[in-house]
Amino acid sequence: MIASLVRGFFQVLLLPWVQLLYRVQKLDRHHVPKEGGVLLLSNHVSYIDAFIIYLSCPRPVRLSSSTTT
Repeated sequence: MIASLVRGFFQVLLLPWVQLLYRVQKLDRHHVPKEGGVLLLSNHVSYIDAFIIYLSCPRPVRLSSSTTT
């Protein structure tokens, strides 16, 4: 319950600013299944990518990261 409140807080207050500053476009959302597992991967090195995915996705998101040397 607390997680959904935090997510709602971020989506209401921060998502409009993020969409304005970064020109976020939600394309082909119909390819994301409504239930079951799905991987949403970003191909950028920036930390903001994970945050934008978290804010833009209507489903619960869990983040994972990888480092390469």
